[in-house]
Amino acid sequence: TAAELERGKGQLRGGLVLNLEESSSRMVRLGEAELLTGTLLSVEEAIAAIDAVTLEQVRTLATELFARPRHLGVVGPFDADREFRTT
Repeated sequence: TAAELERGKGQLRGGLVLNLEESSSRMVRLGEAELLTGTLLSVEEAIAAIDAVTLEQVRTLATELFARPRHLGVVGPFDADREFRTT
């Protein structure tokens, strides 16, 4: 919903700003930017990008992601004879 999108955007903006208070978080941000995109956005640019996301974009991406095949990972002891169902 529009309200959920706004809450999510608020959480991202707040987390971005709060993470700037710790040296390790700033270094992680720099490293991720270098590895993932090769470009470091300023805080203002990042906030503008977050604000620019529309509900329609989120719905389109969700539709694409949920259309992909699903996978299951099991950690810990499990019964090999047990049948796993996807429904």
